Amino acid sequence: MKKHQIKLIDGTYGVNESREVLFTLLNDKIRFLNSQIFSMEERGIGDSAAKRLRVVELQIAEENLKEQLAEIIESGLEVKIKCNIELEFSKAAKETAILEKIRQ
Repeated sequence: MKKHQIKLIDGTYGVNESREVLFTLLNDKIRFLNSQIFSMEERGIGDSAAKRLRVVELQIAEENLKEQLAEIIESGLEVKIKCNIELEFSKAAKETAILEKIRQ
């Protein structure tokens, strides 16, 4: 199995900058998931329950983050953000199942 890592964010920001960076990431992910849910429902394929749950999780994370940043906004503190993306490359489950059936 191949692996790869991308350093997406590694820096120290003021509260306002960190809010912009983090909320942009969260909102883009929520928008992406909502687009996938809409597409699945329009085409009548698949179950979007897991994606809907993930949207709710991200919305809760966003609310928690707002509260935390609001508490330190006047403190003059900085926020260190580290965000790595870890990729693992493997055969798709569907492809693996097909290969196993062929071998039988």
